Formats: sequence, structure tokens, C-alpha cells
Amino acid sequence: MIYLTGASGFLGSAIYEQLIKTQECVCLSRSKLSNSSDYILCDLNKENPNFPKVQTPSVVIHCASLIKGTPRQIQKTNVDGTRQLINWAKNEKIEKFIFISSLDVETSQSVYACSKKESENYLKSSGLSYCIIRPSVIFGKNDTKNITQLITFIQKWPILFIPNKGAFIWQPVSVSDCMDLVIDSISLNTHKNETLTLVGPQQLSFLNLVTILTQYLKTKLVVIKLPYWIATVIKCVGYITGKKQRVSQFMSSFQTKLPLKTSLVKIGKTKITDIFF
Repeated sequence: MIYLTGASGFLGSAIYEQLIKTQECVCLSRSKLSNSSDYILCDLNKENPNFPKVQTPSVVIHCASLIKGTPRQIQKTNVDGTRQLINWAKNEKIEKFIFISSLDVETSQSVYACSKKESENYLKSSGLSYCIIRPSVIFGKNDTKNITQLITFIQKWPILFIPNKGAFIWQPVSVSDCMDLVIDSISLNTHKNETLTLVGPQQLSFLNLVTILTQYLKTKLVVIKLPYWIATVIKCVGYITGKKQRVSQFMSSFQTKLPLKTSLVKIGKTKITDIFF
């Protein structure tokens, strides 16, 4: 049996659709999205989430998380909620816990990144068999965030302002490669107690990424590369206005996101051009 959180999200829904082809899967969801018995109401943000009783050997795949919100909201969902899920898994003798973290843990000090790191540490100290996966920026045609948001912006506006001269580098990974690694990690002896950083096969500057997407859309775009000092000004405004955390989270999107040299790195096969051309 597989217990899955975040099944309504981009990655979670892809994992769910693949799992049900070969496995019995139960989705722990804040809202009953389907009349299917595959869904159980279980809100990790509540004091009593309504966890099910586990009857058979099982694995947990934890995809649910909150990327944007107040520091308290992010803490409540990503840390407190994850702790409740880990405690339940331990009490129910779950055989393996697969946690979807983020490459941000290695590249950022944002509230989101820190919440993921804190949950990673709690899982490692829980005594459960685990696999932690830190994906880079995830892309795919059915996404509503990340690169799809950039595509939408390019389609709507003739001018794009890029902080830090667009020189920061990403190594985006496809949702299918993420899904494959998660499914592969379900096996109890595969990637046991490992923390894996997952990236795609291409390292692209943000400016190169914009160029690729502009070509894909067959549109014209005026790109204005903002100098590095603009980012410093924006951060200072955040401090002055008391919105340091929100500004920090926003600016963390405009920085290089590459694995640390000490990371255990897995590289996917799918390129941006494989999906968008």
C-alpha cells in the first residue's frame, strides 16, 4: 500500500496516475477531490488530521507542501504537518518514508528552504527508513507554476525585466523524471536512507531559458537585464517595510540553483526542448 500526500499538485498528481497502474494507493487529502475510495480526508494542518489505520505493509510518499505564504503558514504546513505525518508513520510502522524536499535547501535561506531542511532533519532522526528527494525547478506541460508562469508572462507582455542580468543558472528537471525517481525509490532497498538531489541534463542561464521559450512561442520579446545592485535595493526595501521574509522568498527565485559539490546528484534525461518543441 502507498499513502500519498499532495496528489492534487503537479508532481503528486503525476505520481498518483502512475502508481494506480500497478499499486494500491491511498491519497491523504485536505479535501475530498474525488468520490473514489483512493481519497481519504486528512488535513495535516489540523491538530487531529484523521490519519487512517494501516493494515498492510506500506510506504509513504509526502509531496504536499506550501511554497508561498506567511512564515507561520509555511511553518505550519511544511514543518508541523510533516512532523505529524512522520510521527504517524512511525507509530504505524510504515516501511519507508519518501519525502519530496527541494534543491532550495542547498541554495537558499528562504523561509521555504529552511522549513524543508528542518523537516529533512526530523525525518532523518525519526528512525524510519527514508529517501529524501530534492528536485530542482520542475517543468512539464501541465504545470501552472514555474516555467509555465514564465511562458504565460511572455505571451502576455512584450517586455521582460530580468534581475541580476539574467545570468543566474538553473538546471530544471522534468516532472516525468521526478516521478520515475520517486517510483523507483518505493523499493525498500533502493536509495535507502539517502538524500538525492535531482536535476535535469541542461544547465541554463535564465536568459538562455527565456530565449528558448521565446523561440518556442514564436513571439518577439524585449528583454531588459537589470543590474545586480537592483536586487540589493529590493532587499533593502523589504527590510525597511518590514517585509523581509516575503522579499527574500521572492528574490530567491532569481538566483543560481545548482547542486552542491557534496550532494548525491541524480540527473534526469528530459531536456526543456524535448517538452516545448
